[in-house]
Amino acid sequence: MKSEYRIEIPEASVETLESVSEDDLNQLLQIEADMFNEGEWFDELEEFREMLMSETACLSVLRNINGQIVGFVLGVPALNMVDKLRNADPGYQVDESTLYITSTAILPPYRGGDSLDRLMDSLTKIASEREYKTISAHVPHRHVSAYQRRFGAKDMRFMKEWDGADIPHHYIEFPLVVAQENADSK
Repeated sequence: MKSEYRIEIPEASVETLESVSEDDLNQLLQIEADMFNEGEWFDELEEFREMLMSETACLSVLRNINGQIVGFVLGVPALNMVDKLRNADPGYQVDESTLYITSTAILPPYRGGDSLDRLMDSLTKIASEREYKTISAHVPHRHVSAYQRRFGAKDMRFMKEWDGADIPHHYIEFPLVVAQENADSK
């Protein structure tokens, strides 16, 4: 007899933030610091703060039933990241029609289930409204197959280490049409 394994994920809703309140900003900064060792991707949390406050930011958040942010995905125009990306990934080619995911974080109790799918669906809608054609990211090796399976991502390049981290990463891209079709089929 096959046993079923079910993860109970606390209830949470997804929303798009057009602007970031001071309270939301502090919650996002804390999640980034907690999840990424004081922001391993960002030299300082101040850089992350600037991205969150940018008019060009595409931000979807996951809120628990108490209204606290428990996860997010942040995308910015790839053109805004070109210097940082080329320093970390010399093979990176910039494209003005690409939205680059700078950070995705979900607190442990809210991982699993469809939390990431819902955040990515929301980000895909924002990107579509802003007429991006591609979404891209550098993701840890352990996550690349999930992005391929769930969002139709193409593995463009493998790096033994990424921006000083000793964790292998992949540069992935997925056309917005593919991402939107995956979102619509759910």
